[in-house]
Amino acid sequence: MSGAGDGSESNATTGDPPGPGTTDDAPGPDGGSTVAPPGTPTRRFLAVLALVALPWTVLVLAGEFAFVLAVGLVNTNPLHLTTLPDYVFRFTGPGGFAGLPASLQAWPVSVACYLGALGSALGGLFGREDPRLTAGLLVLVGLGQGSLALGLSRRVGQTALPLGAFAAWVLAWWYYWPAITARFR
Repeated sequence: MSGAGDGSESNATTGDPPGPGTTDDAPGPDGGSTVAPPGTPTRRFLAVLALVALPWTVLVLAGEFAFVLAVGLVNTNPLHLTTLPDYVFRFTGPGGFAGLPASLQAWPVSVACYLGALGSALGGLFGREDPRLTAGLLVLVGLGQGSLALGLSRRVGQTALPLGAFAAWVLAWWYYWPAITARFR
């Protein structure tokens, strides 16, 4: 039997069931009500996937550009791609990854957070996404790229623009913030 509080309420005007981003009063796994993030799971997954195509940090040095991507570092003069595994395992110097400054370590760590967010968003296609996890990982991606850009900008004559940080934060805010804040209303 359908009744108040069981999540089966419909929109009083249209008769439609509650849509994405609405509270369904059914208890979630931790006892709170569950709220679906706005947008379809496919749209959220594709938005997170699109981050891989963006340059996460754009480095400008004496009129030349380098792009930090999720897959590697692209230098424009001469045109060259250093993959992330090469950067971490071949070109880090005698101290290895641990010998790098924290700002440079942030790049591979933010890629790991991105892969976690992508996996969580993929889980949404099967009804298994936790929006808090996806949003938190996207925020960490942004913090990592912000740290990288700040560390690179401290060198004289270099400017680093953290495009990926802003994009990750916008995704977290646009798709996941309503679902997270609805729990506290």
